[in-house]
Amino acid sequence: MKELEVYAENTRSLLLYMNLHLLRIDNPDALTAASHLGRCLGICDVIKKIPFYLAKHRSYIPTDILLKVRHQLTLSIFLAQLVL
Repeated sequence: MKELEVYAENTRSLLLYMNLHLLRIDNPDALTAASHLGRCLGICDVIKKIPFYLAKHRSYIPTDILLKVRHQLTLSIFLAQLVL
Protein backbone atom coordinates (compact mmCIF):
# COMPACT_ATOMS: atom_id res chain seq x y z
CA MET A 1 0.00 0.00 0.00
CA LYS A 2 2.91 2.29 0.73
CA GLU A 3 4.11 2.08 -2.89
CA LEU A 4 0.65 3.03 -4.14
CA GLU A 5 0.57 6.07 -1.87
CA VAL A 6 4.06 7.12 -2.98
CA TYR A 7 3.00 6.78 -6.63
CA ALA A 8 -0.11 8.90 -6.00
CA GLU A 9 1.89 11.50 -4.06
CA ASN A 10 4.50 11.77 -6.83
CA THR A 11 1.93 12.10 -9.62
CA ARG A 12 -1.38 13.61 -8.55
CA SER A 13 -0.23 15.56 -5.49
CA LEU A 14 2.62 17.04 -7.47
CA LEU A 15 0.16 18.60 -9.92
CA LEU A 16 -1.82 20.08 -7.04
CA TYR A 17 1.37 21.48 -5.50
CA MET A 18 2.20 23.09 -8.83
CA ASN A 19 -1.26 24.69 -8.99
CA LEU A 20 -0.83 26.09 -5.50
CA HIS A 21 2.59 27.43 -6.43
CA LEU A 22 1.25 29.10 -9.58
CA LEU A 23 -1.52 30.69 -7.53
CA ARG A 24 1.11 31.84 -4.99
CA ILE A 25 -0.55 29.94 -2.17
CA ASP A 26 1.98 28.80 0.40
CA ASN A 27 -0.36 27.99 3.28
CA PRO A 28 0.77 24.81 5.09
CA ASP A 29 -2.85 23.70 5.45
CA ALA A 30 -3.37 24.01 1.70
CA LEU A 31 -0.23 21.96 1.06
CA THR A 32 -1.43 19.27 3.46
CA ALA A 33 -4.84 19.21 1.79
CA ALA A 34 -3.18 18.92 -1.63
CA SER A 35 -1.13 15.98 -0.39
CA HIS A 36 -4.16 14.13 0.95
CA LEU A 37 -6.34 14.94 -2.04
CA GLY A 38 -3.62 13.92 -4.49
CA ARG A 39 -3.13 10.57 -2.79
CA CYS A 40 -6.87 10.00 -2.79
CA LEU A 41 -7.18 10.84 -6.50
CA GLY A 42 -4.23 8.62 -7.38
CA ILE A 43 -5.66 5.63 -5.52
CA CYS A 44 -9.09 6.25 -7.10
CA ASP A 45 -7.44 6.27 -10.54
CA VAL A 46 -5.94 2.83 -9.91
CA ILE A 47 -9.28 1.48 -8.66
CA LYS A 48 -11.11 2.96 -11.64
CA LYS A 49 -8.70 1.30 -14.08
CA ILE A 50 -8.90 -2.22 -12.56
CA PRO A 51 -11.01 -3.66 -15.42
CA PHE A 52 -8.61 -2.29 -18.03
CA TYR A 53 -5.55 -3.65 -16.23
CA LEU A 54 -7.16 -7.04 -15.69
CA ALA A 55 -7.94 -7.30 -19.41
CA LYS A 56 -4.20 -6.84 -19.98
CA HIS A 57 -3.41 -9.43 -17.25
CA ARG A 58 -1.90 -6.79 -15.00
CA SER A 59 -2.75 -5.61 -11.54
CA TYR A 60 -1.58 -2.62 -9.61
CA ILE A 61 -3.52 -3.55 -6.51
CA PRO A 62 -1.08 -4.10 -3.65
CA THR A 63 -0.76 -7.75 -2.67
CA ASP A 64 -1.30 -6.95 1.01
CA ILE A 65 -4.76 -5.62 0.17
CA LEU A 66 -5.57 -8.66 -1.95
CA LEU A 67 -4.55 -10.90 0.94
CA LYS A 68 -6.83 -9.01 3.32
CA VAL A 69 -9.77 -9.18 0.92
CA ARG A 70 -9.48 -12.87 0.07
CA HIS A 71 -7.72 -15.31 2.39
CA GLN A 72 -4.32 -16.22 0.90
CA LEU A 73 -5.33 -14.95 -2.53
CA THR A 74 -2.51 -14.74 -5.03
CA LEU A 75 -2.47 -12.53 -8.07
CA SER A 76 -2.71 -15.46 -10.49
CA ILE A 77 -5.84 -16.80 -8.73
CA PHE A 78 -7.32 -13.29 -8.71
CA LEU A 79 -6.73 -12.85 -12.43
CA ALA A 80 -8.02 -16.33 -13.27
CA GLN A 81 -11.29 -15.72 -11.45
CA LEU A 82 -11.95 -12.34 -13.03
CA VAL A 83 -11.01 -13.22 -16.59
CA LEU A 84 -13.41 -16.18 -16.78
